[in-house]
Amino acid sequence: MKTIYIHHPLRDITYKSKNERYFMDSERQALLDYRTAHDDTWRMKLRFEKAKGDVLLTQNLLHDIDYEREELQEMLAYYTTQIDLTDVDIAHTIEIRFQVELRDFYLQVRKLHQRIIKFYDHVAALESEYNELIDTYFRSSKPIDPLNFSILDDIFKFHEDRETNIKSLDKDLQEFLQTLNAVYAILDEYIQLYNEFSQHYSASLQKIEHLMKAMQKLNSIWGDEG
Repeated sequence: MKTIYIHHPLRDITYKSKNERYFMDSERQALLDYRTAHDDTWRMKLRFEKAKGDVLLTQNLLHDIDYEREELQEMLAYYTTQIDLTDVDIAHTIEIRFQVELRDFYLQVRKLHQRIIKFYDHVAALESEYNELIDTYFRSSKPIDPLNFSILDDIFKFHEDRETNIKSLDKDLQEFLQTLNAVYAILDEYIQLYNEFSQHYSASLQKIEHLMKAMQKLNSIWGDEG
């Protein structure tokens, strides 16, 4: 027998030929399609890993925003013990000693609000990729389905008339299907991460809006500066 070895970035393909006859055209095409399935699975893996990585990187940016928001919330808690921020005449009741630092605090909150608005550019990109991946690989039939992989069926069915050794080919196929399942597991991890990020983003947005509302009365004093 002759060993057929194909070095591939997804996994090495290895099977044997009987070395008794030439490969039939249909058999050669099936084996080529099998290799193409490896190519497509490799591209899927790269895409899933990139999508997962993009969520993690964006999550880290959101953590930075959260950290800044938490600091400002602590400052707000302090100021509310010193000043009534709901007072309609707050512009006339703030003590001079608080004017400078309260103005600085107010502008920091405004900048944070602008930052979370700009952050939506990242969110929109993630949402677009998520919807496309879900539509392609989750809501509809999988382009390469490990439970319905039929590319090599004819070789197995008519193995007596084929050049490929089916024992070695079946072993390689089972390993490929395991790899394919592992690739789809990356997609599952990505979906979970994205949903967690989406919930995190919504919560952060609400907390920043709450912070902005708490500063509403100060708009009459420094609103044009933010």
